[in-house]
Amino acid sequence: MGHRATIPPTMAVPLQPNIAASKKKPTDGQRLSLINRIVRRVLGKLIRKSVDQLTQVTEAPRSTVARKASPRAAGNAITSGRLRHRPVDGLKPLKKIAVINQKGGVGKTTTAVNLAGAFAELGYRTLMLDCDSQGDLSTIFLPGHEELPHSIADIFAGSPIPIKDLIHQLPQENLFLIPGDRRLNQFDKTYGYEQDPQALALADALSTVQENFDLIVFDCAPRAHLSSFAALVAATDVLVPVQPSQFAIGSILTLHQEIESVRASRNPKLTVRGYFLSMLKPRSPTQKACHETLVQALGKELVLKTAIPEMATFDTAINMGKPVTVHAPRSKAANLVRTFARELLGVE
Repeated sequence: MGHRATIPPTMAVPLQPNIAASKKKPTDGQRLSLINRIVRRVLGKLIRKSVDQLTQVTEAPRSTVARKASPRAAGNAITSGRLRHRPVDGLKPLKKIAVINQKGGVGKTTTAVNLAGAFAELGYRTLMLDCDSQGDLSTIFLPGHEELPHSIADIFAGSPIPIKDLIHQLPQENLFLIPGDRRLNQFDKTYGYEQDPQALALADALSTVQENFDLIVFDCAPRAHLSSFAALVAATDVLVPVQPSQFAIGSILTLHQEIESVRASRNPKLTVRGYFLSMLKPRSPTQKACHETLVQALGKELVLKTAIPEMATFDTAINMGKPVTVHAPRSKAANLVRTFARELLGVE
């Protein structure tokens, strides 16, 4: 059984009196003080010990032409369609990206939807996997998906259904999805999954079709379950959205230990691509300071430059079942996502 991350009592207890002592709403300065103490005392000590290992980046060949869809074996849902655009010169595709944070409400699914849409717009054949039994990602693109006969649960069930038959081609060109739903709960262990043979299920299944795609994006559950662990085993890179609060930042410690467990037992090449602030409130001095604190604690190389603020355009696009680059292609939100996608792919 993997180790569960806990904040040592000597670090956690002193923070509580500061909150309880005052009946008034904490000021921005008090919140920032809490953030600094949590990040610097907990993350600064425990994460920095292995930052050098986590930031090993392997250089991928620079792609200057669109990759042709493989005519082999993957079926019409994978090989049909042509690229609308050639991939941008100089991009370095990350291949398989796990969007994860073991805290809910930090923007994982929104990030997965919009980044995948931006990658597809750039000309990259992008496959999304909904690794959460709540199925939020699937609901956005495939309303009524729970009525479908098959889902990602078939992979963990050891079903003879080939993975190519689980893939749905979406209306946006170059965008594909393997849906997830509550059926995943039958197989999604909450403990003891580190040594479960099914931890390799996603990696094994994807090995038969991944040559047909340029990028694969995993939308992971907001908790430590088999499906999220299996996504990390299959991934090449980890992307972590962090809501600017001491509670979300504290969850980084748990995630760090999960990543270390995956690297030690299943996937030594797994790389943390970066952390980024999501759901930012405009003009908040506390949240701007939080970005600086993350840089101080984790190092500049682990904190991405782009931050994703709260924007009504993002919510509207999700409600319309589309990436923001499709719903409002000329909006500020769409341009911000494009900038973020280019940062992730190595093009400023």
